Amino acid sequence: IPLAHGGVLFLDEAVQFKTTVLQTLRAPMETGTVTLSRAGRSSTFPARFQLLMALNSCPCGNLGADNKICTCMPALIETYWKKLTAPLIDRIDLRIPVFPPHSQSLLSKSDHNTEHMRNMIAKADCMQKERYYECQKKCENTSMGILYKNTHLIPELVSSVCRLTQTAEHVFTKTAAKKGLSGRGSHAILKIARTIADLEQEDTIAQGHLEEAISMREWSSFLPDFLH
Repeated sequence: IPLAHGGVLFLDEAVQFKTTVLQTLRAPMETGTVTLSRAGRSSTFPARFQLLMALNSCPCGNLGADNKICTCMPALIETYWKKLTAPLIDRIDLRIPVFPPHSQSLLSKSDHNTEHMRNMIAKADCMQKERYYECQKKCENTSMGILYKNTHLIPELVSSVCRLTQTAEHVFTKTAAKKGLSGRGSHAILKIARTIADLEQEDTIAQGHLEEAISMREWSSFLPDFLH
């Protein structure tokens, strides 16, 4: 975990890790540090990283895939996913299903241009740095340190930074109540929407930004009920 500081920590086949190991991710994801205790001594290391986790939809890997048959019993699928535990799942902001590409898509021209995307990200990054320049003094005494990205946004500043249009605010309150979102989950949606708006160079979060953010945090419909 400390070696991933400033970069990406990628866990492939995440559910194959021991539950106790996965639970150790919770504290550094919140504080940006990890403390190791050995022989009566404790050492704290910086550990602010981007966590990426990949796993199959079920033990056999066929659940939800086109033209494939899942041979897993429902109870087995539920046990498989519960290895992640609810507190850890709540800290996973983006949940993106990835399916094998269709044959025709392999031959078609890509809709994305890397250079264009790089420019959008650079502009959004600049926008965030300018926004949080005035916030840095407020964050100097927090465990998260200097604030410079939307992902590091502390709860006290969410309402002032993530300003919504009236329609977006209505969608947000309705969604939070319907899905029973936790405070962490609600803030995650707002921070994701803030980033989407930044990519479009918009100061205010519109309904479209918010709805896209909500869709990125939802699990696929074919997964166990306790995930929804």
